[in-house]
Amino acid sequence: MLQFPSISFSPFSFWLGFLAGALFWWLFSSARKIVPDVNKWIKLQIEAINRRRNAGLEHQIRSQFLNWAQQQHLTANLCALDQIAIEPRFIFPTIDPETGGGGHFSSLTNQLLPVFLDCPEIYAQFNIDTLDPLVAICNGANLVITAQSGMGKTFALAWMTSRLISREEDTPGSARLPLSFHILDLNPEKFNLENPAANLVLALSNLLPSEKTQKLERFVNALLKENRVVLLLDGLDELAPEAHQKTTAWLSVLLQAYPQLQMITTGTPTYLGDLPGLGFQPVLLSSWSYAERNRYYSKWRDLWQENYATSGSATAVDDRLIMGWLFNDKRRFTPLEWCLMVWAAFDGLVLGESPTSYLEGLLDRVVPHNIPVRSLSYLSLELIQSQKLSLPYRSAAALLAKYRPSTAPAAEAFEEIESAPEQRSGLKRKKKISSRDQAMSDLLESGLLNEHAGEQVRFSNPLLMGYLASLLPESAAIIEQSTFDWPAHEIAVRFIIARDAAQGWVSKTIQSQKDILQTGIHKVSRAIPYSSLTSTWRSSFMRDLVSKLHDESIPSLLRLRLINCLLIANDPSLALLFKQLYASRSAFIRFSAVLAAGSLGLTTLINETRQLLNDEITEVQMAACLALGAMDTPQTQRLIESCLSSGTEEVQQVAAEILSKDSKDGHEILKVAATSENLLVRRAAVMGLCKIKEEWAQKILQKLSIEDGQWVVRSIAGHALEYTQHPERQAPMPFTKPENTEWLIQYASRQGMGVPVGQLAIDLMVDVLRRGKPEEKILALRALPQYPQNRVLEEIAQVFKKEQGPVQEAAYQALLQNYSIFQKTGMS
Repeated sequence: MLQFPSISFSPFSFWLGFLAGALFWWLFSSARKIVPDVNKWIKLQIEAINRRRNAGLEHQIRSQFLNWAQQQHLTANLCALDQIAIEPRFIFPTIDPETGGGGHFSSLTNQLLPVFLDCPEIYAQFNIDTLDPLVAICNGANLVITAQSGMGKTFALAWMTSRLISREEDTPGSARLPLSFHILDLNPEKFNLENPAANLVLALSNLLPSEKTQKLERFVNALLKENRVVLLLDGLDELAPEAHQKTTAWLSVLLQAYPQLQMITTGTPTYLGDLPGLGFQPVLLSSWSYAERNRYYSKWRDLWQENYATSGSATAVDDRLIMGWLFNDKRRFTPLEWCLMVWAAFDGLVLGESPTSYLEGLLDRVVPHNIPVRSLSYLSLELIQSQKLSLPYRSAAALLAKYRPSTAPAAEAFEEIESAPEQRSGLKRKKKISSRDQAMSDLLESGLLNEHAGEQVRFSNPLLMGYLASLLPESAAIIEQSTFDWPAHEIAVRFIIARDAAQGWVSKTIQSQKDILQTGIHKVSRAIPYSSLTSTWRSSFMRDLVSKLHDESIPSLLRLRLINCLLIANDPSLALLFKQLYASRSAFIRFSAVLAAGSLGLTTLINETRQLLNDEITEVQMAACLALGAMDTPQTQRLIESCLSSGTEEVQQVAAEILSKDSKDGHEILKVAATSENLLVRRAAVMGLCKIKEEWAQKILQKLSIEDGQWVVRSIAGHALEYTQHPERQAPMPFTKPENTEWLIQYASRQGMGVPVGQLAIDLMVDVLRRGKPEEKILALRALPQYPQNRVLEEIAQVFKKEQGPVQEAAYQALLQNYSIFQKTGMS
């Protein structure tokens, strides 16, 4: 029998050991849970220390970009950007991501007018919904700002940079940092595809030469990893096709390395290259209304009187005469052309009334007298023929010297200039500078040329480059180049057309059957404002436009889009033409004509437009109401009030939306209408109040949503209040993968299948275009531009040809984004 040693058992020791063990395991288990939080806390503290260490550098970068932004406009030598800025606005086709409908809360004005991503002028006078640029980027989507040259894309990027810095300067440690560059600042000839952030570091090092490159590299990498960068890239719309392709390849690598990085860049409506395939979404830069233009003129007048006017001069002109002439001009120009117009008016250098004369005046004003314009024309032509945006400094200087007459060889002509006195000796040194370098220095100082990384030199605006190139007789040869989609080439051709040197090419373009969106016609129409009224091609082109407007074999969407071609023509016979079209038997023609008259604010047609308020077609009545509101006279003001109180339901709502933009009388009328005993008037007032971004309007909407006696008013007031309180819902959203898209999952389930990944998911979306519901087709058309495959583009083109209404509009928008690729495929 085994014998065990005597064991003394102490209950106290047992329970003490038990409690100690339990406490140990509890502490151990708790520590395991706490350690990740501690590690996270330590990591946050390290990041905070690094941010405080880099706070000085970040503040320096913000200051540099703020100063840079204030210089990014045509008159930078006269004033800062904020002194004359008119806030840019974006037009974006809002679509409810769940239903495919027209957004969460869409006004009747927006429902009446299709969204054309290449025709901003048609919307300028109408109170359509537009996006604040800072709201447009709040959801993190990558955007490409599209507009014609001269519309202000560079200005929009500079304005966004300035506002991002000003809005977030109070919290530099956590706010996102805008990095704003022209694409040439990144040295695109040497894109680093292995380390794409290196090009950003290079651009920053050129901006801050006193900082060490290693320090900037650590700083930029930290910002990118923390997702604290908004990258704004200007100049992509100016790149020739080959350079554009290289740039998008670099952007693709950059986005793969930093998927959360948000980028905003520039493009033209038909020249986006591979950007849609990278997930960039186009937003159209809104054109100025006449009220915004007049506000710009008033800022100019105040600036000129304060800084540049010569009081008591015998040649001084009363500014009231100048402003009266400017305000009453109803021609439709770009902001750049309006800038040149007001500058010429106050400077006294008015050479004529056409945009071409304003460009001539600008060159007379800024080009140094020792440099002939002809030499600049040869430089411009060389850039366009070689399909380059810039040239090395030495090459540009040599080219200018080649065509610049001089008494001595350019390379041997020198001038002596005094350098700044030295601090110690106080002596002044003299150094020699060649006349070639002096000419380049003068051009850079004037703002006509800009210099970038790698000593690359370019013209400050492609409109100037195209105009200068077109002045040479030999420029007619560039029409045959196959780069018409490249904006610089297109602009040069525009001016060549304007001087009657391309009649055969114009006829060929108009008659083209392959251009299913008729983009060629719209590009030719951009030449009309620069042409003489007696040009041989102009009258026949205008007749052809009117003929196509009546051609019912052309989709109504494209026919309505032709109205924009007539608007920008600035032809003195337009008022008579539209008056004749008012009497057409076709409701579509009457609708189009009255919209055009409103877009130009033709007050001579007020009485005729008033009669269309009684048209048998509701859409024509609504368009007539819009047009009267755009004409903006005391008489039309009374007519709009009458429409609000006694018009049809749709016209009442349009009238209320018109009154919302009149901050003086219109707002008071809406306040009274919100208390009306008439149900329809109160309902219309809600549609107007939701467009007013002021606190008093929200209070009225809140009151109506709770206290109104009619459910229909309470309901729409509630939706309107939600719309005003959540503007981000109208902003673009980043694309999600097809397999994670709710509407596509629902479509696939109806087909008895799941959503595949990769190419099969794209094929499923193509199948939606054939068999889906209209709202599903719209959602598919919104997503498919990311996949510019031939089969996809061909299917979108078929939808555009066969469908009508919102589906056709969505197909047009999708096809336009990849139109340069679509045309290369040879499909029609």
